[in-house]
Order: sequence, then structure tokens, then C-alpha cells
Amino acid sequence: MLHVATDGQILHPLARLPIRVPVVLSRDEVNSVLKQLTGKTITDGALSQRRTQLQWQVFESLMEAALSPKAKVAKHPEAFYQGLRLCGLDGSRFSVANTPQVKAQMSKANSRRMKAAFAKVGVAVLVELGIHNPIAAAIGAREESEMVLAEQLIDRLPEKSLLISDRYYGVPKLLITFREIHPSGQREFLVRARGNIKMMKETRVPGLTELAIPNVVPRLTDTPGTVEWLGPALGAHTEAVLKEMTSNLIPNARMVAAGVVGVTHAQEYGFTLLYVG
Repeated sequence: MLHVATDGQILHPLARLPIRVPVVLSRDEVNSVLKQLTGKTITDGALSQRRTQLQWQVFESLMEAALSPKAKVAKHPEAFYQGLRLCGLDGSRFSVANTPQVKAQMSKANSRRMKAAFAKVGVAVLVELGIHNPIAAAIGAREESEMVLAEQLIDRLPEKSLLISDRYYGVPKLLITFREIHPSGQREFLVRARGNIKMMKETRVPGLTELAIPNVVPRLTDTPGTVEWLGPALGAHTEAVLKEMTSNLIPNARMVAAGVVGVTHAQEYGFTLLYVG
């Protein structure tokens, strides 16, 4: 029996509720609905053609509405650690068919011999590790990098969860993002950070308490070395530099504020133009 809402929307026969909900139908269910409406059926090939004409935003909306945490503490104890839901974040790339639409909008990567056979679409997925259930996904329809796609999923992390990520995500930009949302909803993070990154205290910039910087490279076993300070504040030596420069001006020289530092020698004209901003 076909159910229709008050606004005329067709509902899945199993829903039996006159509300707007996203429903994913199987091939047989689609044919059942169409047959009730038109008395006709549709072939697999026709279904495939119609699906390829859909915009990628349709599938992204479906994933946003349908994907959610599924693990239960009583049923899936291996999916939790000390009450925190174990989650993972990773990305991949998939080949797409060489349709005219794809060729017009996407480029193929260069290999050692020639261009790749197919264009690639990047995908980042947030999953429950215990049951391999996807919670959220982002599609790189505009050839966005895995890092850009992953940033779109951070706020989809469930409350009371522990996100475990590999070294790719152990970079300052994402670590700062993790720290910003850490106090909200008991979200914890376990990230394999790169060993050559060091957090330094920085209070000279308003709103900043720490700064992630590259550590000493290379690091030797006996004398690894380390960064001990960030250097003087911006503009700390400006007055001293300007005083030294103006004390050594040659005759007919001029100082011009231009936003850059440069020297133009024009000895044939009898002067040197020096400007500094």
C-alpha cells in the first residue's frame, strides 16, 4: 500500500508516518512504488542512467541525514574505552568514469609516464572503530585535499568520544582545532603527532597562549638539540636598525617609507636612494 503525506509527498510503504524523512529505496522498492503510480516498471539500466544525472549534493545530503552513531555500550563493549566511543578519521581516493561532465570539471593527476587514466575524487570518513560504522563523510567534488575534507568532519564527532588518528593529522592546524573543541561534549583525541613539532608559550600576541613550530632538524641521538625561544617580538629592534641606517647616510640620500626594504644604487647621478618601511 502506498502512503502519501498531506503535502503530496510519496512515503516509503514501511514508514507509515506522514512526515518528511529521507528514505533510501532498493531497486525492487523503487519498481514497486513506480508500478503503483504509473503501472510501469523501470530497468536496472534506466535506474543507473538516472542516478548518474543526480548532483553530488544529493548524496551528501543523504549521508548527512542517514549516517549516525550505532554502537551501544551493552551490545558492543569493544566499541568503547572507559565510556568513550572509539572513533577514527581517515581518507581515500576513488576513480571516476571519464564522462564529459567529469572531464570538464576535474583534472587527472600526472604519473611518471603520462596522465592517470581516471580522475580521482577524494573522500574523508569519520567512523566508529568498534563496528566500522560511518558517522559522517565529506566528498571532494572540487578536488579538495584530504586535510580540507577532514576539517569539515571534526564538528560531527559525537559527544563522549575518543578520536584516534594517524600521523597525517598530527599537524599544528588540526591539533589547534582539536584543542578548541576539546572542552565541548567530552571529546578526547589521540593523535600521532610528528616528533619535530614543539609547542612554545607565546603570550605577546593577543589571544594566543601557545605556538606550534618545527623543532630542530635533523635531530641527533647524542645531541638532539631543541628550540628554546621564539626570538624577539615583531618590531623590537626597529628603532635600533633605523638609528644605525640614518647615522650612516651619504650626502643627498633620502629615506622613504615604502613598506619594503630595498637599495637602488645610482652612482651616475651622484646619490644612493635607500627606502625602508
